[in-house]
Amino acid sequence: MGLRRQSGNCQFIVEAMWKNGLFGPTLGAIAAKRIQGEGEMRERLWCLPWIMVSLLLGATVQAKSTPQRLKDTIEVRAQGDTLHYREVSLYSKQDFAQILKEKEGFKSTVIASLKKRYGWYVSAPKVMLNEEESTVTVQCLINGAMYAPKSYDFHWLLKDLPFDLYQFKQQRKVLIYDGIVGGVPTIIKLQFPYEAAHCHEHVWPRWK
Repeated sequence: MGLRRQSGNCQFIVEAMWKNGLFGPTLGAIAAKRIQGEGEMRERLWCLPWIMVSLLLGATVQAKSTPQRLKDTIEVRAQGDTLHYREVSLYSKQDFAQILKEKEGFKSTVIASLKKRYGWYVSAPKVMLNEEESTVTVQCLINGAMYAPKSYDFHWLLKDLPFDLYQFKQQRKVLIYDGIVGGVPTIIKLQFPYEAAHCHEHVWPRWK
């Protein structure tokens, strides 16, 4: 009687775990067969040692989550035929601690993502971590964006964004966007050594 009661308890728990996605695909398939009533395999599953179930559950619960950015600030400064790009991302203390544990791999991932976003324009990328402020700073040079003297094409920056330069506010030599990008509060500042004029994706000196 005690053994049957224990088996019943085990059945209830394992079914609940499977229905809530706590098993991997292999064991989940076995659980599915039990729920569909496939005879002897059912009994074998309910007799699995509790230690095995605990390990599987522990592995699922301890799966690493991707660090989530709380805020992004992007600054692009025009100087000659080069644009100086700087992006600062703010993280929670908990997520930043995870970043520090895998910082070399994290830096490589960030640089790969930067190159994927902006392509061949990117050169000399660099990633810096600030533990005190829980921020990640990415710097690089953007080459090939100048299409005429003191005139720049920002398609490389805007092509994957749901807005263009007309959603930026202008403060003479600076264009500023303040909004949400990909669910993250984001500020983008474009700085020039002159009072700027612009269209959807291009910036040039304003005629006086």
